[in-house]
Formats: sequence, structure tokens, C-alpha cells
Amino acid sequence: MHLYLRELGEPGDNSFRVVVEEAISGPPGKSARLAILPKNLGKLFSDARPIISDSSCFSYELIWPAYVAYAVRNESFATVADKQTYEGTWLRRYSSSLFLDFVAKGTWADRSHPGPFIHWGLITLNHIVDIASVNAPDIRRFKNT
Repeated sequence: MHLYLRELGEPGDNSFRVVVEEAISGPPGKSARLAILPKNLGKLFSDARPIISDSSCFSYELIWPAYVAYAVRNESFATVADKQTYEGTWLRRYSSSLFLDFVAKGTWADRSHPGPFIHWGLITLNHIVDIASVNAPDIRRFKNT
């Protein structure tokens, strides 16, 4: 499964909302782009499939009622750090991360106020969304139309 970021924003003061949409590998097909590639590259990509969202896919709304910080990165520029520890695949819960270090240095938030917070990472095809929050997100799943 893949995810696309579809919406993000603050539905209320200092709350954070994200909507992601599932995507799947579509059917193989001829692409006009393949025709312009040199023959050896055309063969390499001949089994390529588009990544699509269709009516079989679901969308997910994640809402954090409060947050300390959030950031959105273009996944093309995201680095992979060896010293990060997390659980999860597309929604990760980090116990140590560069984002937690950034929040610790850039805010006065700590364990006493607002309380122990967690770094949540949402990994999508084109974006990485990082959220530091005391709360886990409320998640709602709905069918694409």
C-alpha cells in the first residue's frame, strides 16, 4: 500500500488534521514517456505501473487535538538518520528522532508541560509529516468515492 497526502491544516486553534489517501499499483500500460527513452532504459521500465487511487482505496483522517510542533517535508529531501528509533510503517511512533531533538532545542515544551510528548511521523509518497504531540491521533477511515 502507498499513501498520498491530500489535506492538512488546523481545524481549530492548535489542533492538527491530516487526510491521506491509499494508492495501489495500477495496471501495466504503454506510456508515451517510455517511447522516448533509449531502448535499454525502455526495457528497464517496461513493467512499470502507475500508482493510482481508485474506488477500492480508503482515505484516512488523522486529528491531533493539540500539538507542540509539526513540519512537512518534501520526501525527496528527507534524510534517513541511523539514530532514529520508531515503530510502525506509514504511521510511525518515534522514541528517538532528529525531530524530537529539534523540538527540544526550539521550544520550552518538556515532560512537565505539556507533558511527555511523542513524535509521530506520517510517511507518504511525496511528503513526510512530523508531529510532536502529547496525544495519539484520532483516526477515521472512509471509503473513496
